[in-house]
Amino acid sequence: MAQDTDIRQLDVYTNGIKQGVLSKDGLIYDFTYQTPSELVSLIMPTNKLNWRSLPGVLHPSFQMNLPEGALKDKIKEHFGKVTTMDDMGLLGLVGPHMLGRIKFGSQKSTGPRNKQIEISELLNPAEADYFEALMETYALKSGISGVQPKVLIEAMDRHTLKLENLIVKAWTEEYPELAANEYFCMRACLHAGLDVPAFYMSNDRKMFIMKRFDIHEDRYLGFEDMCSILSKGTDAKYEGSYEDIAKVLKNGVADSSESLEQLLKALIMNHLLRNGDAHLKNFGLVYEGNGEKCRMAPIYDVVTTTVYKPKDVPALKLSGGRKWWVEKTYSNFAKMTCKISDKRYYEIIDECESGVAKAKEEIDEFKKEHPDFSTFADKLLEQWQECFSSQLGLKKAVCELEKMNQHQKQNNE
Repeated sequence: MAQDTDIRQLDVYTNGIKQGVLSKDGLIYDFTYQTPSELVSLIMPTNKLNWRSLPGVLHPSFQMNLPEGALKDKIKEHFGKVTTMDDMGLLGLVGPHMLGRIKFGSQKSTGPRNKQIEISELLNPAEADYFEALMETYALKSGISGVQPKVLIEAMDRHTLKLENLIVKAWTEEYPELAANEYFCMRACLHAGLDVPAFYMSNDRKMFIMKRFDIHEDRYLGFEDMCSILSKGTDAKYEGSYEDIAKVLKNGVADSSESLEQLLKALIMNHLLRNGDAHLKNFGLVYEGNGEKCRMAPIYDVVTTTVYKPKDVPALKLSGGRKWWVEKTYSNFAKMTCKISDKRYYEIIDECESGVAKAKEEIDEFKKEHPDFSTFADKLLEQWQECFSSQLGLKKAVCELEKMNQHQKQNNE
């Protein structure tokens, strides 16, 4: 009979340096810094050495590292008879192997290093169940949350001769063509000028591949999603508002004006692409060491959810409601919350609409080369919105006229 191990204490490391100890006593999780060189979380600064959790709730900053969904099921399947599968048990299993800034349990992975694969192998998988094979090989290294099946791997880029940390995602039969859905949504975001990570789609359209954005040279940067920053557990990712995220950006980043523009543009793109899953875990901050150079993280996980759930609505509230808002709601959010001028607001609208239009052209070209994609592509494009309303053009014209009158008045003076 396998021995059941109950983990009650774990060392916590950032970039290979021990910062403290996480322990559990009854229902209470307790993290204590021990001669720290850098913080483990933006909401757990080193000027306070001891951080105790609420009863039965792991610190949100550490919850962020727990696997979810298919990945969690895979780990439980393999190790459920060996160790207690509470949060400490999961961290004890995946923590030493994580490819990221924070590790739990030991400074180095206790297992053998996985065989390197090339990015080209991911783009051109040799077998139908390639992703399932990746799950078997890399599950322990994939300390990455989210319910969509995904793994975190190291792959060799033959062209740059660099090891890249990649997030590889697949989907269940419940969500057909999800990789292509995300790929073309991200293409639209890229064309709109949003900061996005490098991303790819496998040639069989079964996997979406994204480079991690929390790596600078040979060090991992700090990354925390908005659940962590707002001290909310993972289960509360749909509780809150986009105003909450804007407030974090105003108070927590060096160049808040640029980050607020990115937030506004992301919300408009989510509206045009009908992404109803832009929750708190899909926005975050990236920073160095002790919170230096803190900035809004690139935009990720953008998909058209209404193609699967026609009645889907936005993930968070805006202006007190949760619906596909009219253009005036975004205008007010831009002016009152983000302090963005009318001129810049209309420029952002144009950039977003242009981004969607360019992605539509790419989909039309892709359909010609892949006729079997046409049926889903047509359903996807039916969901995409070309613009907010016919009244928006009139508003832009009025804004331009006001600017011209103001300019003429200045010249006359």
